[in-house]
Amino acid sequence: MNAQGRTDVKLNSLRLSQVRLLTLAAAIALTACGCASITPARMVPKPSTTPVTKINASVRVMDVAGAKKSACFGCAPMIKSEQFKKALLLALRNSSLFDEVSGDNGDVALQATIQSEEQAGFLPTTAKLVVTYRFSDRIGKVIWTASYSSEGSSGNLGGAARTVHAHEGSARENLKALIQGIQTQWPNAQRDWEQAKSANNEAGYRNFLTAHGGSEQATEAQSRIDALRRAQAEAQVQAQAQAQAEKEWISASHAHSVGELERFVQHYPASARVNEARQQIESLLEERERTVMPQLRSAVANARELAALRYQVGDFASNITIEAPGSVLRYEGARIVVAGKVYARLPSHGDVLQPVDPKTFLILAMGVTPVDFEEVVAHTAGGSTSLGHVSDAVGALTIIVPRELLPCELEFRNSARGRILLKKR
Repeated sequence: MNAQGRTDVKLNSLRLSQVRLLTLAAAIALTACGCASITPARMVPKPSTTPVTKINASVRVMDVAGAKKSACFGCAPMIKSEQFKKALLLALRNSSLFDEVSGDNGDVALQATIQSEEQAGFLPTTAKLVVTYRFSDRIGKVIWTASYSSEGSSGNLGGAARTVHAHEGSARENLKALIQGIQTQWPNAQRDWEQAKSANNEAGYRNFLTAHGGSEQATEAQSRIDALRRAQAEAQVQAQAQAQAEKEWISASHAHSVGELERFVQHYPASARVNEARQQIESLLEERERTVMPQLRSAVANARELAALRYQVGDFASNITIEAPGSVLRYEGARIVVAGKVYARLPSHGDVLQPVDPKTFLILAMGVTPVDFEEVVAHTAGGSTSLGHVSDAVGALTIIVPRELLPCELEFRNSARGRILLKKR
C-alpha cells in the first residue's frame, strides 16, 4: 500500500471515531431525557367529592397562549399549548361545573395564557407555573378572570421523568386552583344575593347590583338600599332629638321646678329620662306637702275675709289639692292669668270647702320678684289698671288685686314700660 492509501485509511478511521462519539453523546442525552414526555391526562386534578353548584353555561376553551418551547435539545421540557388545552378541557369536564365544555362551541369563551413557566433545582426538581384565565361572553365582555401561581416538585424519579413529573404537577395544582376559584368566586346571582343579605349594608347591595343588575333580585336590592338610607336618616334625626332631650333634661332637672319637669315629660314622652323626671316631680310635691300646704290649709280654714289671705303664686300652683285665690294660674310670656273659683273652709261649715267671693281684694305673694321689675298691670276686658305691690326684705313680691278686676291678666313691666318675660312653671 502506498502512502496515499495509508492516509485515506487513517482519515476514514478518524471519521468513524467521530461518528461513534456523536452517537454516544446522543445516546447519553436521550438517556438523560429518558424519552419521557408531558401527558395532559396526568395534569388533570382529581374531581372533588363535594357537591358543586352547576353554572348554567357552556364553555368553549380557546387555544392556550404564552406557551414556551424548550430552549435546546435535551433541555427541560416545557408544557405545550395543545397539551395544556387538553388538560384544561379534561379538568373542566371532570368538575361538572358547566353544562358543556368543548374546544369548538360555547356561550362562554375561556382564554388561558401561560404567563411564566420555570424550573429550578436538581434533587428535587421544582417547576413553577403562572396562568391567567379569562372568561368572556359572546360579545367579548369579561365575566370573570383570575391568575394562579403553582408549583410542582419531584425527587424520586430519574432523568427526564423527574422533570416531566414536576411540570405536570405544577399544571395540576394550577388547574386545581382554577376549579376551586370558579366554585367560590364565579358570579352567581343567588349565592351573591345570600351574601349581600347576610351583610345587609349598602355596599353589599351596591356590589350585587353592579354584578347582577338584570337579576330577579335587583329590584329588592334597590329597595333595601332605599330602606337602609331611610333608617340611617331616621337614626340621625332620633340622635339629634335625643341630644336635644338630654339638653332639656339637664335644664329641667337643675331648675327643681315641677312645671319644668312636667313640660319635659310632655315634650319628650319617649325619653329614657321620663321615669326620673316623674320621680323628681313626686319628690318635689312631697316636699311641698310637708312645708307649704299646712300653712296654706291653715290660712284658708281660718279666713273669713279673704283680703287677709296670703297665697303664694308659684311653681306649685296647679298642683295644689284645694282651690284658693289664684289657684288656676299659667304663665303666658310676660303675663300671669288669674282665674278660677275661690274656695275657703268656713268655721261654720267644718272641713267642707265653700266657694266664697273676696270682699275687697286679693293678696298674691310671689316667691321671687322678677328681674328689673318696676310695675305690674292688671288687664281686663274693661281696660288696664296698675296694681299696688311691695317687695319684702327677702325678695318676695306681694301684689294687691282688687275684687272688681277678677278675673284678669297680670303683666310685669320695667321702667321703660317694656314687658318682662316670666320664667314658666
